[in-house]
Amino acid sequence: MLGHNGVAPINEARWIDDVLFALCDSSIPGRDEGLLSAETLAWLRGVLSGTDAPVFVCLHHPPVPLHNALIDQIRLAESEKLAALIEECPQVVAVLSGHAHTAAVSTFAGHPLLVAPRRCLDPAAAVDHSQGADLG
Repeated sequence: MLGHNGVAPINEARWIDDVLFALCDSSIPGRDEGLLSAETLAWLRGVLSGTDAPVFVCLHHPPVPLHNALIDQIRLAESEKLAALIEECPQVVAVLSGHAHTAAVSTFAGHPLLVAPRRCLDPAAAVDHSQGADLG
């Protein structure tokens, strides 16, 4: 990630109004598949135990198979550890992920799972500078 030179996970909690977004680092440096480290799971446990507010748990790698041979090889490993954690947390509204470059909807640990598609096919086309409009 930009501006980060360490090897420790980059986890962040962000509030938007009265909703908490727990941003969990599922990256493994130099690898395509994902994993939530023990440090990240402990961080998330602390975040979830510290609030009764609605929480969206966000991570890059989908925690369920999407029935795509390529993507399923590089999804979140050991997702049962995340499932065990959020099954106990009624304040979790949904799990949000990406990485698949295609939209998908499923459930995970009794919660909705939304997989975001990629932003656009051509990043150079994302901004139309002549109109000043962001098309992405």
